[in-house]
Amino acid sequence: MISVLLIPVVSFFRPLFPVGASITLVFQAFVCGRIGMEYCKNDRDKMIASVMAAVLFVEGSAIALVTGFLLNILMSNIDLKNFFKKE
Repeated sequence: MISVLLIPVVSFFRPLFPVGASITLVFQAFVCGRIGMEYCKNDRDKMIASVMAAVLFVEGSAIALVTGFLLNILMSNIDLKNFFKKE
């Protein structure tokens, strides 16, 4: 009996389900990104994490992981403060 009474309510809100799911996913992405940036110790780590996130979005997890390893190896020996300074 209760289910018969709830069918019109569910039918009314059914078109709003994709909007609610989209808002939930956007909020979750924002919070995960914020927490991930708090783990980074310096700007170099934030840059590598951002590039990895972009590659993860476009290509996939395996390529993003390889990109992260390569960036860590290449960027670990570079002093960024002196790298961009003009002499």
